[in-house]
Amino acid sequence: MRQNTLREPVKITGKGVHKGKRTSIVIKPSNPNTGVNFWSSKGWVGANVMQIEESISNTTIRNKSFKVETVEHILSCLYGLNIDNALIEMRGDELPIGDGSAKHFYDAITSVGVVDQKKSNRIKLCITKKIKYSIGKSSISIEPADRLVIDCSLDWHPNIKGRYVYTHNEEEYKDIAYARTFAEKTYFERLKKEGRAKGGILGVNTIDIDKNGKSTEYVRHKILDILGDLSLLFGFYIQGKVVAVNSGHKLHHQLVRGIIDVGISVRHN
Repeated sequence: MRQNTLREPVKITGKGVHKGKRTSIVIKPSNPNTGVNFWSSKGWVGANVMQIEESISNTTIRNKSFKVETVEHILSCLYGLNIDNALIEMRGDELPIGDGSAKHFYDAITSVGVVDQKKSNRIKLCITKKIKYSIGKSSISIEPADRLVIDCSLDWHPNIKGRYVYTHNEEEYKDIAYARTFAEKTYFERLKKEGRAKGGILGVNTIDIDKNGKSTEYVRHKILDILGDLSLLFGFYIQGKVVAVNSGHKLHHQLVRGIIDVGISVRHN
């Protein structure tokens, strides 16, 4: 398995979900072993666990004076399409939200295609022992497996009770990429009062779960977030089974940090 990058650059524009400002990005091919990096005139930051800034409603990474908010969807898409190396040039400090899914990233990348990179090897991260973290009725764990599997369930609202089991591969990932974000009206309004979700519109780029019945889209979107946060393990090809129950970014960050703390087995394939 060799490393991959984009065949050619792609540009994506839109609004950031939390600051609501117009933003644009160009995703460019990058050399082997460089990973995923964000760059702007303010500086650059690598997409890895060492750069996580603690947040609850999204994933933010920072390096000194430069930070990028809401990176989970684009990181999920790159990981879902098995892209190891990419340079993301930013015009702004937040990613375009699109319709609340990773569809705009997925469509742009697949329109130009992916190439493998000669004289490179994808690195496997092999989970060798079970790790689990819990907060109240929410939990996330990872245990040894021969491939990446995510068993995700939600049951904290009458309309989002459900379970979805995802086995990582490019063909199945499209259903994950197209799953939109969601929120209760009360939570959404609270974010607005806190000066966040300025670019969010309930019913447009955020599903109003109080008005929409049961759907696997909610659970699939949670898997989208989990994949994006797992990719912060330096983009390694993870062999392990994740079991997530009502998890959020705080637990996801705890898990990726915990994997590093407990120790991992890494090998070239």
